[in-house]
Amino acid sequence: SSLTCQVTGGIFSFHLVVHLIASCIDPADFNVRLMKNYSQPMPIFDRSKHAHVIQNQFCHLCKVTVNKKTKHCISCNKCVSGFDHHCKWINNCVGSRNYW
Repeated sequence: SSLTCQVTGGIFSFHLVVHLIASCIDPADFNVRLMKNYSQPMPIFDRSKHAHVIQNQFCHLCKVTVNKKTKHCISCNKCVSGFDHHCKWINNCVGSRNYW
């Protein structure tokens, strides 16, 4: 029973550390991390000017050039390289920087 508590505690600790790391890593595209000021209000996307948020590797909301595998997450209001999904459990996007 003591060994079971130690193993359970070890697994819980490992999970807690990985959870904190995944939720704290900014998954945004490199250019977005360099240029974007997250304190500014989210701009409104105007479909009359552009058909898509990202066209020709340029995000019209973040106003930066991004790579081919980048998508803009409306929940986070940032472009995420290798975007997989927005995770409600870690309150962060899952992308190439924190997918592991």
